[in-house]
Amino acid sequence: MTQVGVFNRGVRAALTAAVIAAVLAGCGGGGDSSTQTAPPPTRTAAPPISTPQSSPRTTPTATTNTPPTVHRTTPQPSSTQPLTVGSTYKCGGRTLKTIDAHGPVVVQPKVVKPGQTFTVTVTAKNVHVAVVSLPGITRVPLQVNAKPQNGRLVATLKMPARAPCGNKLLEIEGDLTAEAFIGVS
Repeated sequence: MTQVGVFNRGVRAALTAAVIAAVLAGCGGGGDSSTQTAPPPTRTAAPPISTPQSSPRTTPTATTNTPPTVHRTTPQPSSTQPLTVGSTYKCGGRTLKTIDAHGPVVVQPKVVKPGQTFTVTVTAKNVHVAVVSLPGITRVPLQVNAKPQNGRLVATLKMPARAPCGNKLLEIEGDLTAEAFIGVS
């Protein structure tokens, strides 16, 4: 190897070391040597999230995030009785039977066609809030808030147009927890 090649390699190594040292030292060049650089920003932790200590009557509800009103009571189970078989109806050429869930919920009519409306009435006393949902037929469960009518809570729902036939579960949540069924012919 020639002396020029060894010299170039040595110069190149020294230059590389000098550039690395300058970068590590923070040498940006062109500035006043008396100016100080600000330290890198530090990440401050967010203050801990605390829930206000309040009475149970002002605790927000899960579905609306608003405090419940004073008339709300503890949810009551709908029934401890077993399900029973009801009347028959046709479903795609087959004969099916309705399912009756005994309890404080009445569904009228008991069998509907896709696209038809039906009502769910909560007959229990001291029930002021109820949400009726029809899960499993559409991507998002169909939910309706029951409204007071003649001293009872009533929800009117429309069976989705593409609902398959068969018995469908209705879930009732609020001041009482209950289940009911509706047949789709």
